[in-house]
Amino acid sequence: MNNDRKNNINIELILETLIVILISLFSRLGFGSLAFLIPAVACIFTIRHDFNKSIIALIIGLAAIILIDRFYGLMLLIQILPISLVFSYMVKLRRSPRDVIISSTIILFMSLLISLSLLTSGSELDFTKQFEVFLNNQLETQVNILENMDLDSEFIESFKTSQEGVYNYILQIFPSLLLLYSALIGYINYIISKNILRRIGLGIREIAPFSKFSVPSNFGIGIASVFVLTLLLRNIDGAIYDVLLVNLTAILSLIFVVQGLSVVDFFLKKRNKKRITRVIILAVIILFIPMLTPITIIGAIDMIFDVRKIRKPRNS
Repeated sequence: MNNDRKNNINIELILETLIVILISLFSRLGFGSLAFLIPAVACIFTIRHDFNKSIIALIIGLAAIILIDRFYGLMLLIQILPISLVFSYMVKLRRSPRDVIISSTIILFMSLLISLSLLTSGSELDFTKQFEVFLNNQLETQVNILENMDLDSEFIESFKTSQEGVYNYILQIFPSLLLLYSALIGYINYIISKNILRRIGLGIREIAPFSKFSVPSNFGIGIASVFVLTLLLRNIDGAIYDVLLVNLTAILSLIFVVQGLSVVDFFLKKRNKKRITRVIILAVIILFIPMLTPITIIGAIDMIFDVRKIRKPRNS
């Protein structure tokens, strides 16, 4: 009986290795973000069996990719292995979904920064340069389209100036976009892990509904501390200070927008609106840019005053 069980475990670990290799190869062939679902694969096998054995199977899979393509394999190893370790271990310990996602976000963000700087800096594959070239090409294409439409040269020049400002801003907030991407990857991996594990009879902690989303109670203190630290750095390097301030403002605004949308969803839910209705309303708010300003204000007010009364009181 024990031999059968060991054989089943070994077969499943071989299956994990093969899945990691297949996902990595599909990612290499053009489905880039697919590789970031590997943490969910590692997590599922970790919960089913053993953390150490599952991680060994993962490492073997990534090592096989290094043998196929050294550069791509090393990139995957740096980006995927740390988040897989942290994500699987924290889920195994039954930590709260918020703690798992926040920790995974930080680890993946750091891994992406390290991999992009170490593996591409100074080469033709420099990611930031490629991103800048991509944006410049986009601008050139848009200008060519407008010129072919025989539009007024002043309008085209005005459009070009406006778009250059937008693209420069995108380049400046690239770290914030990378952080947002990391958070999205952590969230998606948790959802996939939860759904698959529950289908096979293994439960992990449920993510709170979007209407209950709220930043931690000490979030304001943390943000104030970061702002103070940023202000202290303003005399070190003007360019660095500007980039820090822009990214901090972008992240803070995004968090307030998400919390504001959560407040709207909470009260729509309270009025017994169906899910599809709530999704449509929230989508319209997001697409209608002027609405984001009052939503940001609502989010900030809820963070301070807990309008929904959903925070748990601290133990005295």
